[in-house]
Amino acid sequence: MSFATLRKTVCTDIDIGTALKEITSNPHIGDALAFDLLDGRHIECAVTDIDDKAIRFDSVDCLGDDMTYGKVEKWLDRIDHLMPDELRKAIIDTERKHTIDGKKVCRLERLFLPAASELFSGDAVLGDDGLYKQMDWYKDRRHRMKMDEHGGDSTAYWTSSQRSGNSSNFCFVSYSGYANLSYASSTWLSAPVCFRIRKS
Repeated sequence: MSFATLRKTVCTDIDIGTALKEITSNPHIGDALAFDLLDGRHIECAVTDIDDKAIRFDSVDCLGDDMTYGKVEKWLDRIDHLMPDELRKAIIDTERKHTIDGKKVCRLERLFLPAASELFSGDAVLGDDGLYKQMDWYKDRRHRMKMDEHGGDSTAYWTSSQRSGNSSNFCFVSYSGYANLSYASSTWLSAPVCFRIRKS
């Protein structure tokens, strides 16, 4: 059985199934679910959005893996298979919007990266204009800052957003929580993990 720490008003070490039931029955923005992946790495995910059907979790930090943009999809698939079984069963497919080479496309994803327009407002969305609105959670720059691993140093990380008019540049978030862009071949960037689970 896998265990998790649920942070609401108090910290509680309980099994993941019980933690998920508690969160899905009475979710609050900022609730955190902390657990170990099957390879032993620790991950903490905060509730960042709640709608009528599901609850969104975003990892508070990255997992210390540097990668080019082209490796993100395989990396997310590997992380998905390292999730504890109870959590893997609870994660639902999420329709995600992307602008690729000027065309808007939608696809279903289990784990995903945040879009630049969910993290930033105004001109900082770098090609995502109209896809998403800035989430309230990310209006606080501190929530956009992520460490390279639990308890590590601040790191730059990929978003899912391609720069408008340029297929080789993608938006990333800097060490200090601001929008920037880099070539897809850059290998010094990490990635956060986002997923949704159905409300009870």
